[in-house]
Amino acid sequence: MSTVSREKQGRLQNFDLNTLKFTPKGQKLHDVDKNNFGPRFGFAFDVFGNRKTVLRGGYGIFYDRDLPASFGSPQANTFPAESVDLFTALFICGIFPQYPVDPAAYKCAVPNAYAIERHLQTAMAQHWSLNVQHDLGFGTLQVGYVGNHVTHLLTNGVVTPRNINRRDPVTQARPLSANFGDIFVVGGYPQSNYNALQVTFKRNLAKGLRFNANYTWSHAIDDVVGFFKDYQNENNARAERAAAIRTFVNKLFAFDAGYDVPLRDWFDGGPRWLVDGWQLNTITQVRSGLPVNVTRQGGVFGGFSFRPNLVPGVSTRCPNYNVPRCQFNAAAFFKSRRWRLWQMLPAICCVGLVLPR
Repeated sequence: MSTVSREKQGRLQNFDLNTLKFTPKGQKLHDVDKNNFGPRFGFAFDVFGNRKTVLRGGYGIFYDRDLPASFGSPQANTFPAESVDLFTALFICGIFPQYPVDPAAYKCAVPNAYAIERHLQTAMAQHWSLNVQHDLGFGTLQVGYVGNHVTHLLTNGVVTPRNINRRDPVTQARPLSANFGDIFVVGGYPQSNYNALQVTFKRNLAKGLRFNANYTWSHAIDDVVGFFKDYQNENNARAERAAAIRTFVNKLFAFDAGYDVPLRDWFDGGPRWLVDGWQLNTITQVRSGLPVNVTRQGGVFGGFSFRPNLVPGVSTRCPNYNVPRCQFNAAAFFKSRRWRLWQMLPAICCVGLVLPR
């Protein structure tokens, strides 16, 4: 069971999406998740009864709750950041950015908010594996399958929460309320999957030599949006489902070896501090590259970047493929009308001010 975050003086607040108001101070932020049942089991079977070939498998459920400080920053509702775009501040409110902040700026600014899911569930990971291990005499070979499925990943800042009150880049309107700035939904909606074939060959110490070779062929998929990234459609988080761009390495080979140098035998004795304990070690790793996420520039100052649409029938691979000069075909992507309008907005519209209380 995961308990609910609280503050000593009871000053934490949530944000109610039904009423578009901050909840009373001290009110419980969310319901307690009481069903965190984590069974685990495994087995090992001597296939031929000669201790040469063993079949192993297992399954387990594990839970993880992030630290309260990473918990969508519930204190940000009690002491919300006030924000106003520079265009509004200058031409509607007549306020020029300065320090200390002009108190009149707060009449023009709106607070941001964090709506923490009422039925917040603890992040849960299901792990399973099946492998066979065989003693070849000169080493041990193991071939196995490993998989996991993680649900209820918390959008804690490292994983970006959905912003459901984002200002439209063209009309400047906000979908829920003009009385608030960005409204972030903090919850456990992201998830991930991982499946892998793992092959290991290991030779334990013999005549001073040992080595270990590992090969992994895997695929990691998630709908996680990372730090400084954003959803293409804040109302459809599942549309982000793709290869886990930050961690996904499809193929990985690693080899390590070590040799105990027998200096004592070579030099017919000698001081222990000089001839004992010497080793030669090496590690080699070869892997495929990380996936590439194609985006286009958001605004004059960068900002929110949409993914481009594909041009039907045009290959994304560069016709004259060359690393690093020509790796993808820019003609395979085109810009939408909405993007062109956004690019034509004056630069002054793209800057916002965050006002401290």
